[in-house]
Amino acid sequence: MKKIIIIIALIILAQSANAQFNIFQATQGGTGIGSADAGDVGTCLKVSDNSPFTFELGACGTGGGGTGVATSTPIVDNYIAVGTSENDVGFYSNFTFDNLTGIFSTPSATTTDLTVEGIPFALPPCSKNDAVLFNGTSLVCSAQGTSFTFSISAFSDGESTTQEIGTGVFQASDTMSYTATYLNGPPTTADVMMSNNGGAYAKVGEMTASAYTTGTNTEGAINYPAAKDQTLQFRLDATDGTDADTQTDTAITFRNYVYTGCGTKANTYLEADIEALTGTLTNTINVSTALNCGLGQYIVHSYPASYTNMDEGTDYETDGAVDFKFNSIALATIADSRTLSITNSAGYAENYEVYVSTASNLGSATFVANTTDQTINPLYYGITTTASSFSEADVEGLANSSVTNDNTQTWNSVTAGTGEYLLFAFPKRLGTVTFFVGGFEGGFEAPETVSVTNSNGWTEDYYVWRSTNSGLGATIVTTQ
Repeated sequence: MKKIIIIIALIILAQSANAQFNIFQATQGGTGIGSADAGDVGTCLKVSDNSPFTFELGACGTGGGGTGVATSTPIVDNYIAVGTSENDVGFYSNFTFDNLTGIFSTPSATTTDLTVEGIPFALPPCSKNDAVLFNGTSLVCSAQGTSFTFSISAFSDGESTTQEIGTGVFQASDTMSYTATYLNGPPTTADVMMSNNGGAYAKVGEMTASAYTTGTNTEGAINYPAAKDQTLQFRLDATDGTDADTQTDTAITFRNYVYTGCGTKANTYLEADIEALTGTLTNTINVSTALNCGLGQYIVHSYPASYTNMDEGTDYETDGAVDFKFNSIALATIADSRTLSITNSAGYAENYEVYVSTASNLGSATFVANTTDQTINPLYYGITTTASSFSEADVEGLANSSVTNDNTQTWNSVTAGTGEYLLFAFPKRLGTVTFFVGGFEGGFEAPETVSVTNSNGWTEDYYVWRSTNSGLGATIVTTQ
């Protein structure tokens, strides 16, 4: 019955440039058709006051009563009154159709959309060559080729992707805040799943009906993974009953702290001393950071002992290469501890290694700790009046230096006056070189070996070469 009336109404509307009609569906004894308090439900159609066409399935009117249908007064407004049984539920829908433009008006906020066989029918706005499509909820106008397939647009577990490792419960039941958005939603079900360190996914929560845009871990508490550097990852599984989709949020990685800073002790560091330093949640023991360690302060670097050891020491000849430098040159350090137990704020305990500089009050510069060899020192050159038995002061007193491990290059011009020799001093670990002066090989004596301690307390032997002749004037030297 309803379908027939709608089709007829649209035919009649084609006769009017701008017609409006309303739909009533009334219950027995109601007032949608008239004021009868016990009348049978009837149906009538009238498109407009001046329309010559009237479709009538039963008498309609505004008065009467008893057991008959109200018939005393004709309908004078644009009504379609539909009734098929005494149990019908009343509703009201209003829209306007302009047959010159082919546009349906948007129903007012106080009405509901027209329905066709129970499906909402909401066409505006429409453009030329649009198609009428079912979007899963209603019939709509949309560009041809439009897809209304359900999918998840975004999903978030509400957590930062790097967290402090702990023990026991990470989040109590119903304390997480999941959020989601959808394309062509909402879904009919939306479950939150979790994987522990790459394992199988299991349900831990669900999104709240009917929008399914928020949810919590309704299945219970979420525990930390078993150890640092492991992960928890959350996934949303949702469907609208026809299409299903999943979306995984970025895994949460659980780290412990790596500490770096200026300590006030030369050795015997305790847990409280280390936790007073600047800590970073990371699994990277290599750092490059600006420090300003003043009077009585030492450079300290500490990290979980489960990571690899770093090369430390004070003398290249006895300790070998070093993994620390400050202000671009090698830094002397000691391994103060490799088994210092530290319990973090989330209750996770493990052993730490602690490295401390041997020198204090090193000032402001960049500190580097890196498992790639950081052994580097200045290469010195200049002039001297000393002919032999060179000292550390002779080397460090030279006017020129270059922080590099390349001892084969052409050096800036040096001027040696009367009684002055050219003097070059390079770390012994770089090996010997051949000198060229004015394009000719030679001109330097065999090297002496001198122990030099840099400003960071790190010591190594240097080869020291003196020119054979003094008073060479402005000279450019090449080493190969």
